[in-house]
Amino acid sequence: MKNCIFILLLFLSNQILSQVHMNFPGLQPRPLQVNAGDDKIINPGGSALLGGNPAANFGNPNYSYLWYPSYCLNNTAIANPTASPLNTTMYILSVTDSKGCTNTDTVKVIVNSSSVDNIFTAEDIEIIQDRTKGNLTVVINNPHELVNHKIYIYNLIGQVIYSENLPKITGRYSMQINFSNNPKGVYILKIDGRGTKVCKKFSLN
Repeated sequence: MKNCIFILLLFLSNQILSQVHMNFPGLQPRPLQVNAGDDKIINPGGSALLGGNPAANFGNPNYSYLWYPSYCLNNTAIANPTASPLNTTMYILSVTDSKGCTNTDTVKVIVNSSSVDNIFTAEDIEIIQDRTKGNLTVVINNPHELVNHKIYIYNLIGQVIYSENLPKITGRYSMQINFSNNPKGVYILKIDGRGTKVCKKFSLN
C-alpha cells in the first residue's frame, strides 16, 4: 500500500510541474528587445552617438548588430556607432540573437539647417574620376580654414578603404587618390576634423 501511495504522489507531482511550465511562459526567455536610442538633433558638421544603453536586451545573448543605411556611420556592426549625416536621416538598427531571432528599432538624426550659411558642406567637395588610370581627384572648395583634418573613404559596409591626413586648407585644394584596386560601386567620402564632419556619397563607375 505504501508503494502505491508513493507512486501516486510522484505521478501527481509530475503532473503539477508540467502544468506550471505550460501555464507560466515567463519561465522562457523574454522576447528580444531592441533600442536604437532617442532621436538626435545636431548642427551641420556635427555627430551623434546612436543606440540605447543597452541597445539590445533579453532574447538569447550574444547579439549581432546591423545598422542601415550605412550613410556617414563610423561602423555598421556595433551597438553604438557614431553618425555624422549631412542631411536628416532615419537609421534602422537590426539585432539578431544567438537563436536567430531578429528585431528592429529606428532613430532619426535631425540636422539643424537653420544656420547653414558659410558652413563647409558636401557641396564644397567635387570628386572627379579618371577611368583610364583609376584615379580619383578630390577638389575641396573651402570657404573657411581647415586645420588638422583627415579624409576617409568608406565602402557601404563601413570599412575604411582609404585615409590620409590633410594639410592646412584655405580656399581651393586638390588631391589625387589611386583608386584602381577598388571595385565599382558606391562609396562614402568623409572629411573629419575639429568642428567639421562632412560626408559625400559617390559612385565608382
